Amino acid sequence: MTIQSLMSGSTQNIVEILRQIPFLQGLPDEELESLVEHKHAQSIQKSTATVLFQQDEQPPSAIYYLVQGSVALTRTAQDDQGRTVRVVNKQVGPGGWFGHLALLYNVPYTSQATVSEPSTLIQLDMAGIKRLLFRYPEMRGQLFPQDVLNRLRTFPIFAGVDLILLSYLAQAVEIVKLGARETAYHDEITPDRLYLIHQGQMQLYEARSAHDRMWLGTGCPFGFPSVVGSNAPQPGEGRKHWAESTTPTTLYTLSWKDVNDAALVYPQLTSPASQIEAQKILKSIDFFADLDENVCERLAGFCSYHYIPQHHLVMLQGDISDSMWILREGSQATLSALNSRGETVPSTSVTGPNYFSEECLLMQAPVGTNVEAEPHSFWLQLHWSDYQRFLDTLDNSAKRLVRDEIQRKIVMRTPALKSPKSDYSRESWLGSREHVVEKRRRHWLALLRKLTLAILLLFVMTGITLALRGVIPQFGGILLIISALIVFPVAIWGAVDYANDFFIVTNERVIQQEKVVFISEYRRVAPLEQIENIDVLRTFWGSLFGYGVLSVATAGSSTPITFDFVAAPEALKDRINEQSRLRRARRRAESRQEIQDSLEKRLGLTIHLPNRVTAEEDGKNGGGKGLPWWRQIRQMLAGKKPAKRLEEQERIVWRKHPIILIVQIFVPVLILLAILAGIVIALNAEFVTDINRIRNSIDVVLGLFALPIIAWIVWVSVDWHNDTYELTRNRIVDVEKKPLFFAEQRREAQLEQIQDIEVDIRGPIQVFLDFGHVRVRTAAKEGLLTFDYVPSPHHVAEEIRRRLEERKRQEERRKTKQQMEHLPDWFEMYNRLEGGHQP
Repeated sequence: MTIQSLMSGSTQNIVEILRQIPFLQGLPDEELESLVEHKHAQSIQKSTATVLFQQDEQPPSAIYYLVQGSVALTRTAQDDQGRTVRVVNKQVGPGGWFGHLALLYNVPYTSQATVSEPSTLIQLDMAGIKRLLFRYPEMRGQLFPQDVLNRLRTFPIFAGVDLILLSYLAQAVEIVKLGARETAYHDEITPDRLYLIHQGQMQLYEARSAHDRMWLGTGCPFGFPSVVGSNAPQPGEGRKHWAESTTPTTLYTLSWKDVNDAALVYPQLTSPASQIEAQKILKSIDFFADLDENVCERLAGFCSYHYIPQHHLVMLQGDISDSMWILREGSQATLSALNSRGETVPSTSVTGPNYFSEECLLMQAPVGTNVEAEPHSFWLQLHWSDYQRFLDTLDNSAKRLVRDEIQRKIVMRTPALKSPKSDYSRESWLGSREHVVEKRRRHWLALLRKLTLAILLLFVMTGITLALRGVIPQFGGILLIISALIVFPVAIWGAVDYANDFFIVTNERVIQQEKVVFISEYRRVAPLEQIENIDVLRTFWGSLFGYGVLSVATAGSSTPITFDFVAAPEALKDRINEQSRLRRARRRAESRQEIQDSLEKRLGLTIHLPNRVTAEEDGKNGGGKGLPWWRQIRQMLAGKKPAKRLEEQERIVWRKHPIILIVQIFVPVLILLAILAGIVIALNAEFVTDINRIRNSIDVVLGLFALPIIAWIVWVSVDWHNDTYELTRNRIVDVEKKPLFFAEQRREAQLEQIQDIEVDIRGPIQVFLDFGHVRVRTAAKEGLLTFDYVPSPHHVAEEIRRRLEERKRQEERRKTKQQMEHLPDWFEMYNRLEGGHQP
């Protein structure tokens, strides 16, 4: 269909054009037809030099979509000398639209639109577009790249740039993705774009000295036509260096024409000096001041450089620290915290240069303080994984010097973290935001109890040796060896058994673990929120030697979590209560943060800061590849298959371990094999003369014996398959179902009703094949839900716990959202009262 036919004036032809407009795509035809019928969408034709609207003209009346022709958009501003300069000068071609920034920001027109050549346009009245935005809020994302603008606001090179001008630049951004070791440009390409590292790392080097490289990380600009530190680029001058990625990298790019126009008011946009800001920040703090200059230059390329234009929480108390944050000189931050009683400690303002959470470079430790960035602050972020990757790029001697020096400074500044092998070391079963607060073994008297048998054997064998030495002296040495072979294994077994039993307190739950190597394993978990009472029981000997029994009762459970022989049980009780208070306080802090995030999203001010230079690795499990042979056998016997991660699945279904099915059908299969073997022997017997009679006898045997046994095997197999344990996003279900609809029992509970989770593995076979029982105590009518003989019971329990935590967070977000629904009414009434208040 030609433009002339489309612009014939009929409703249908204009609707056809509206369907092609990107920000209107997906809307029902009825809405588009309504726009035309009510004159909110009209086709217009304008001649050259016609001014559609002027900068600062108000009220803005329409948005324009260009069908054919060309329109010039220009925006002027005052430079630092008071001169009026043109900071936006762009041509809009067919398929482009303009005038929408006035709508989005509720301001007058932000530029002047002049027709450059005869043009055909669709004029969309503001009233009609506002109605559509009200009915279809997602249209905003199609009308303007808000995510790109929000990211540009956090690049340090754009600090202080006017939001309107930055919005025009956001619309001109092109996104480029590079793989590792890909070239963005080389020294023979004419400079035409400015590059901004959204996430990733680039190396700049000259062809004549490729060994001398500049490392740039997330947030840094590059693409300046001359070498870093030289004068402003001359027109037509080529780049004198190469730019190559070292890791998968995402780049935002802008044409130098757009950048140079904006640089008339903001000259920092064309200054290559911004590339070395990260290095300057590192050298400004004593933590890295002693590093070699070349090492510090390289480390800067493994840091993410951020500009934070508004109040923004960068670290939350109780979170697991994964990054060291460095505040630039002149920037400010606010520190706040909750004490052990859950009370708010007065906040403190700090000024850069300063740094926080440096201990994460050695270990993942909990954050002790809330750190909130003040508006217009500059930060460097060094993720622990990027720091490890940085060390790997150094030669062995330099790596050892840097690692030892930084570790020395961390330990010196944080005496509580005496070595990387502290209680803050990560356990494989911990959640992403979870850390160990207290990890207790039993009192040393419990070790003596475990060694009682070894001690008795030692006395007995010693007595026998002494008694026989006088009778048969030559057997003394042999008896000593025999005694050692008997006593030492028993003693080692008792010591290992003692060392495997723990009572663990994390910032999210309490855990009791009882483990006998190769024999059994028992683990019971209770979230801190579900703990109702903690009792300490002491006997006479417990009071004398300083131990007792700790009993933790949860809501809805009749059997408390009990751990005996606990040293200083009152102190452990206080630690659990302290973490419970901090947990509740943290929930309130997260709710407040949720409100702030929602308001930022509503106002279009969301800040997204890539937290590392190296992109996240794909966490999908590749099946059994790389696992030890015995684990591969265990997975094969459990029937495990490579699949997408459990957290990506809406519904997870577990069944009993296949070994249970094998045990149940073993006898009937054995009988069936015996019958078949008898038939084969009969058919091959030499004395058989009447083969037809034998065949008839075989049919009778199959009918009377084999077919019922086959039916027995099928019944057991179907029964095994029908018994399922299901987990969804909001509930847990235990289904026991007989074949042929004979009977079905279905027990289920909401995830938020879970009180504690118990894992029980009994016997060497269950330990080796990794299956056992998972018992879930709930406050629901069913009470106890038992998952019997499930494969990988620890993973099952952790997935239930993870989804329980996720469900609680969703519930808290829902409550926060309900609270926020009333905030506009409060603000409106406040503004009315404030507006009518007489001074």
